[in-house]
Amino acid sequence: MTVGPELHPPQPPPPPRVVPPDGGEHGGEHGGERVAPADAMRAYAVHALTASGVAFAFLAAAEVCRASPDPRLVFLYLAIQVLIDAADGPFARRWQVKRYAARIDGRTIDDIVDYLTFTFIPLLLVWRMGWVPFAPGLAGAVWIVPALLASLLGFANVGAKDET
Repeated sequence: MTVGPELHPPQPPPPPRVVPPDGGEHGGEHGGERVAPADAMRAYAVHALTASGVAFAFLAAAEVCRASPDPRLVFLYLAIQVLIDAADGPFARRWQVKRYAARIDGRTIDDIVDYLTFTFIPLLLVWRMGWVPFAPGLAGAVWIVPALLASLLGFANVGAKDET
């Protein structure tokens, strides 16, 4: 049995392509509205502010790796990162970063920098300074690795952060 064209009505055209919130390829359009360059620049500047925390994470880690690390300097770098972390969220909400710079996930940047500066580097310092038994040394990792893993699982928990 053959099926003729009369049995298969024409299909409707495909739906229009969804434009990403930050404008994608359409020169900054957002849901039909034109995005002002200043809005996009502010939004991406907030992402840069959040990401700048990794520089202070690096400086703290570099200090931990010195022959005679100064814990005060490590904590100074980490404290600067805490100030950045406290400022970027309000800026992101005020300047609608999710709307105007949606191609970059600021939460991911924040989580990575936070894990480095609130967990990894402080625990690396604790291990390096010998503030736990058998450290520094592989046996000292028995005290550090469980805390690293528990924190990592906490950061990966999708329900751990409130988005309101």
